[in-house]
Amino acid sequence: MGLVVMVALPIFALTTFGSSSIYADLQSFGEQDDMIVAEKRDEHGNVIPVFDSELPHTSSTETAFYSPNPEDYLESNLIFGPDERTILPESDYTKFPYRTVCLLHAKYDTNGDGVYDKTGVGTGVLVGPRTVLTAAHVVFDNTAGVWSNTVHVFPGGHKNSNNSLVTPYGQFHSASTVKGNNHITHSSADDWAIIDLNADIGDQIGYMGVSSSLSNGNSVRLYGYHGDYNSKLGYGPGVTDAVETYKFRHNCDAIAGSSGGPVTRGTTTVVGIHSGGYNSNWDQACKVSDYIVGWVEERIGL
Repeated sequence: MGLVVMVALPIFALTTFGSSSIYADLQSFGEQDDMIVAEKRDEHGNVIPVFDSELPHTSSTETAFYSPNPEDYLESNLIFGPDERTILPESDYTKFPYRTVCLLHAKYDTNGDGVYDKTGVGTGVLVGPRTVLTAAHVVFDNTAGVWSNTVHVFPGGHKNSNNSLVTPYGQFHSASTVKGNNHITHSSADDWAIIDLNADIGDQIGYMGVSSSLSNGNSVRLYGYHGDYNSKLGYGPGVTDAVETYKFRHNCDAIAGSSGGPVTRGTTTVVGIHSGGYNSNWDQACKVSDYIVGWVEERIGL
């Protein structure tokens, strides 16, 4: 059964969203002219609307995962375990695919005085050489109504037994970010964000693939950083339910800090982005759509 715990800042948690979606009336690309479906924040801090006519075209339904070191790849479903979270041992953070999961520290200046006064902790995942997939509410503070000024990204990052931050591959930051309009619709369908990093770390350590193919009853896994385990990475199994074009429910165990974590089919194919709680039996996620697959494809090709 999924679990979402509300805690004091800086850890993110998200309660049940409404059912509406900015995409709900889109039947095909460009059908509704000039409809704003997302926002982009560029490297200069400018916020630019993204229209439906700008959504990427793709004939693919998924992208492939990549690891530069096949010998360190843990086979699919090797440690799926019982229906409970498994916290990663220290020795596994540099193994694939765990090292593609990123600890995110989103820095905010909510008062507009030039000083960071809030840090949000969330989860993301590398899905390309410099592309990280996460939740919109991790990079945008819905309460203050402001974008994160910068997102610090730590692939395989975690706290050790001495409570020190371990960053096996260093720290990266967001160069630009595009996100769904979750702050308007309050729907998990729009709770997605794509972060472009300042370096191609994915070429060095690998990245997960993405897929828009998903059905009810599929077995999935959720990776996330867990607030009650002091920002250590964990994962847990579950199944999908109520799958729609842009959202679905799952019952993977989750807690504050795992927002933005990848919901995967097997261990390396991302089919959703963990959004928050739905009810006492289910969590909810933004489904990887053809739009997201297209955006990831574009970035892999850059």
